Amino acid sequence: MIKKFQFLCKPEVIYGPNSVSYLPSIIKSISCKNILIVVDKNFSKTEFFQDIINSLKKENVNFSIFDKIEKEPTTEIGDECGSFGRINKCDCVCGIGGGSVLDTAKAASILLTNEGSIRDYQGLNKVKKPGVPKIMIPTTAGTGSEVTFTAVFIRPEEKKKKGINSPFLYPDYAILDPVLTISLPPNITASTGLDALSHAIESYISRKANFLTETISLTAIKLIWNNIYIAYISGEDLNAREKMLYGSFLAGVSLANAGVTAVHSMSYPLGGKFGIPHGIGNAILLPY
Repeated sequence: MIKKFQFLCKPEVIYGPNSVSYLPSIIKSISCKNILIVVDKNFSKTEFFQDIINSLKKENVNFSIFDKIEKEPTTEIGDECGSFGRINKCDCVCGIGGGSVLDTAKAASILLTNEGSIRDYQGLNKVKKPGVPKIMIPTTAGTGSEVTFTAVFIRPEEKKKKGINSPFLYPDYAILDPVLTISLPPNITASTGLDALSHAIESYISRKANFLTETISLTAIKLIWNNIYIAYISGEDLNAREKMLYGSFLAGVSLANAGVTAVHSMSYPLGGKFGIPHGIGNAILLPY
């Protein structure tokens, strides 16, 4: 069978323990005047986040913090984040957190250059113009959102989840620092890890898979399978956290190129209608 494919991996990747220290230099390299930092409430209270803020202050980097994300984002919270960025005249965005935070940050980047609401862009290729530069720093392993072109939001009144899918959502930089994932509690370590495992398995069996994505998917499966339980029972194990973060990233690369399968399609209504966390919904459906 003859197959034709194009392989994409957009962000410049900086990885390794304490690699988040490169954030100020990245911000300066893109001549950003005021960066919108999107972070979830829990991580914003950690010493890790305070260290990041202190490093920005030390380098005289201007920033505005949006920290209202507590769970999977609604279209309303996405619009609020975009509005906050416009009011503060932000010209680049940094998401620090799990998939909900990264998705919100990516969407805010396009709302800073495109008129309208999150709802106007849910669907495929509805975004008209590129957003502002985007730096993604995952604190979970995870959704792989730091390397994908998708941002998913809930429409509460319809009890539906819909994604913005556009090449303009690809992040420009991804910082993979396993130290930032150490504070993740066991239940979130498990659910986000199973989300990453679903990405890896689904992209491997997808009809759109090719010899390149299959190799990456298999590597991601091995990394996650061999380390998820260790990270769950021993959160301080930096080696396991590192392998999980890299596995999640690779699964995201495969997801972005080969897509997923019915597991994710069926997991969306579980989240939108019943509020089941995305990773848990995938884990329930995956064996079947």
